[in-house]
Amino acid sequence: MKNRVVYSSFAADGLTRREQTLDDYDALRTGALDFYAEMRSVYRQYRNKQLGIQAPDTSKLFDFDE
Repeated sequence: MKNRVVYSSFAADGLTRREQTLDDYDALRTGALDFYAEMRSVYRQYRNKQLGIQAPDTSKLFDFDE
């Protein structure tokens, strides 16, 4: 009985999270030229944030004013 409650709670949480991100997912799918590449990029950004890895500073990568 205890396992059923845990599994049901886990499934309900998953459905709730999916519903919360469905609009963002649809916008990404319709606006992306390469959906797979966009999803890979989003996942990498999410994972780096979880691990505490900062994105490199690319603001001066193409600085032509100097």
